[in-house]
Amino acid sequence: NNQNRRDLFKSIPSNAALLAALFGGVSASSFPSAAAAEDENLGILAGLVGKWQGDQGFVMISHPAPGAVPTSRGEFDIIQFTYREQFEIKMIGSALQRGGSIDENSGVCMYEKTVWETTTFPNDPSKQPIIHHENGMLFNLKNITANKASPDAKIPDVKYPIGRSASIPHGNNCYLFGTASTSSGPPSFGDISASASVIPTTNPRQFLGAGYMAPYVTPVRDAIAPKPLNTLVNALAAGPTIIETTHFDLDSQHGGGILNTEFIKKRADT
Repeated sequence: NNQNRRDLFKSIPSNAALLAALFGGVSASSFPSAAAAEDENLGILAGLVGKWQGDQGFVMISHPAPGAVPTSRGEFDIIQFTYREQFEIKMIGSALQRGGSIDENSGVCMYEKTVWETTTFPNDPSKQPIIHHENGMLFNLKNITANKASPDAKIPDVKYPIGRSASIPHGNNCYLFGTASTSSGPPSFGDISASASVIPTTNPRQFLGAGYMAPYVTPVRDAIAPKPLNTLVNALAAGPTIIETTHFDLDSQHGGGILNTEFIKKRADT
């Protein structure tokens, strides 16, 4: 899910963080607190503390069509709409987990995310319905040390030092783990289309199947954003100058997982 992948861009001289959500511009109404910067256990997460808001998001997703049943081949429709969102991240601080001869002292933030649909009432925020709400935590899991009772204990390597938990009202809970990497300059993006325009086979329906991906075989009619990345690319081009990019790459396959309600597992498994 692309909404779950974010890039953190830092600019100088303001040294403020601009959190750019994929497919939408985001601005910060508050910046990392001094307390967060002083907590070494937060590490790279300290730059995320604040309230982030964006109003250029959109959704294009395939979903089970009315009348479809799990025993059929699977009929799906495209649904799309624009949205705005708020992502508020607060510092919790350090959480000590004792583990016998070694201990883990994690840096932890909590977050709350709210999304409003803006297609129906684009100019009246008071009438825009909330379509998504979630809360969770962000973890920096790097700090593992031997305690006084076992000063020579071996410290394990932490392959995936960044974690995220999320609770979603559709009926999903997840744990994601991964890494954060930093590079000079702005991020680079590939070409993303609103339709499956490049398929490595002469029979696209055979490649994509008759289910979830089938609606994307032909160009989506009246697509909100045929070139989804243009909004983000244009926002970056307008400034400020990006001198450093930090990319978070998290996945449920790295020791985490996703739990769904029984209804979702039977009718709309994710």
